[in-house]
Amino acid sequence: MTLDWGKKDELVQAAFRKGHSVHGRRFYEVSLHNFIAFFEEKSIGEVNGENVHSVLNSFVEWNDARGIRSKTIIDCLSETKRFLRCQDIGVHEVQRHI
Repeated sequence: MTLDWGKKDELVQAAFRKGHSVHGRRFYEVSLHNFIAFFEEKSIGEVNGENVHSVLNSFVEWNDARGIRSKTIIDCLSETKRFLRCQDIGVHEVQRHI
Protein backbone atom coordinates (compact mmCIF):
# COMPACT_ATOMS: atom_id res chain seq x y z
CA MET A 1 0.00 0.00 0.00
CA THR A 2 1.31 3.41 -0.94
CA LEU A 3 1.05 5.77 1.99
CA ASP A 4 -1.18 8.83 1.77
CA TRP A 5 1.13 11.55 3.11
CA GLY A 6 -1.77 14.01 2.93
CA LYS A 7 -3.27 12.38 6.02
CA LYS A 8 -0.25 13.61 7.98
CA ASP A 9 -1.61 17.17 8.23
CA GLU A 10 -5.06 15.88 9.13
CA LEU A 11 -3.62 13.85 12.02
CA VAL A 12 -1.46 16.73 13.23
CA GLN A 13 -4.51 18.99 13.41
CA ALA A 14 -6.56 16.31 15.18
CA ALA A 15 -3.78 15.86 17.75
CA PHE A 16 -3.73 19.61 18.37
CA ARG A 17 -7.52 19.82 18.76
CA LYS A 18 -7.42 16.98 21.27
CA GLY A 19 -4.86 18.47 23.61
CA HIS A 20 -4.37 22.04 22.37
CA SER A 21 -0.66 21.53 22.84
CA VAL A 22 1.57 23.40 20.41
CA HIS A 23 4.51 21.32 21.65
CA GLY A 24 2.61 18.07 21.02
CA ARG A 25 1.63 19.17 17.53
CA ARG A 26 5.23 20.12 16.75
CA PHE A 27 6.55 16.80 18.02
CA TYR A 28 4.01 14.93 15.89
CA GLU A 29 5.09 16.93 12.83
CA VAL A 30 8.78 16.25 13.51
CA SER A 31 8.13 12.53 14.11
CA LEU A 32 6.31 12.15 10.79
CA HIS A 33 8.88 14.26 8.96
CA ASN A 34 11.54 11.91 10.37
CA PHE A 35 9.61 8.86 9.09
CA ILE A 36 9.19 10.45 5.65
CA ALA A 37 12.95 11.13 5.49
CA PHE A 38 13.63 7.49 6.40
CA PHE A 39 11.04 6.27 3.89
CA GLU A 40 12.59 8.28 1.06
CA GLU A 41 16.24 7.60 1.98
CA LYS A 42 15.68 3.85 2.12
CA SER A 43 13.49 3.90 -1.03
CA ILE A 44 10.74 1.90 0.61
CA GLY A 45 8.12 1.29 -2.02
CA GLU A 46 5.19 0.44 0.19
CA VAL A 47 4.17 -0.59 3.67
CA ASN A 48 1.60 -3.28 4.27
CA GLY A 49 0.58 -5.79 6.91
CA GLU A 50 3.26 -8.21 5.72
CA ASN A 51 6.29 -5.90 5.97
CA VAL A 52 5.19 -3.30 8.54
CA HIS A 53 7.23 -4.80 11.38
CA SER A 54 10.34 -5.03 9.24
CA VAL A 55 9.92 -1.41 8.12
CA LEU A 56 9.40 -0.19 11.70
CA ASN A 57 12.41 -2.14 12.98
CA SER A 58 14.51 -0.63 10.19
CA PHE A 59 13.16 2.81 11.16
CA VAL A 60 14.30 2.26 14.76
CA GLU A 61 17.75 1.09 13.62
CA TRP A 62 18.04 4.05 11.23
CA ASN A 63 17.28 6.51 14.03
CA ASP A 64 19.67 4.74 16.39
CA ALA A 65 22.47 4.93 13.81
CA ARG A 66 21.83 8.69 13.54
CA GLY A 67 22.43 9.06 17.29
CA ILE A 68 18.82 9.80 18.24
CA ARG A 69 18.12 9.21 21.95
CA SER A 70 16.22 6.03 22.84
CA LYS A 71 13.31 7.93 24.42
CA THR A 72 12.92 10.07 21.31
CA ILE A 73 13.00 6.97 19.09
CA ILE A 74 10.30 5.32 21.17
CA ASP A 75 8.12 8.45 21.00
CA CYS A 76 8.67 8.78 17.23
CA LEU A 77 7.81 5.12 16.79
CA SER A 78 4.57 5.62 18.69
CA GLU A 79 3.52 8.55 16.47
CA THR A 80 4.55 6.66 13.33
CA LYS A 81 2.47 3.64 14.35
CA ARG A 82 -0.53 5.96 14.88
CA PHE A 83 -0.02 7.32 11.36
CA LEU A 84 0.16 3.80 9.89
CA ARG A 85 -3.01 2.73 11.72
CA CYS A 86 -4.76 5.72 10.17
CA GLN A 87 -3.66 4.29 6.82
CA ASP A 88 -5.44 1.01 7.71
CA ILE A 89 -2.16 -0.82 8.14
CA GLY A 90 -2.38 -3.24 11.06
CA VAL A 91 0.37 -2.50 13.54
CA HIS A 92 0.81 -4.75 16.53
CA GLU A 93 3.51 -4.71 19.17
CA VAL A 94 6.92 -4.32 17.57
CA GLN A 95 10.11 -5.48 19.25
CA ARG A 96 12.47 -2.58 19.72
CA HIS A 97 16.16 -3.07 19.03
CA ILE A 98 17.45 -0.06 20.91
